[in-house]
Amino acid sequence: MGEVTPTADNVLAKLEQERGKYISKENYERIQKFLVNFKEIKENHLEIVDEEEFNEVFFEMSWFADII
Repeated sequence: MGEVTPTADNVLAKLEQERGKYISKENYERIQKFLVNFKEIKENHLEIVDEEEFNEVFFEMSWFADII
């Protein structure tokens, strides 16, 4: 990301710039939500309390990896 602060919007802008592919509004919002939630988990503002929540985060992470 270089000198850019890695916010959800900045990551998405960089992704569009590097990949040069269109991201649908639905996928854009899904990626943005994932990045915000991931940051909250990292900063201990959001806690994963059960297996179902863990699976949701894991599968979103897998989906995100496939998109990028």
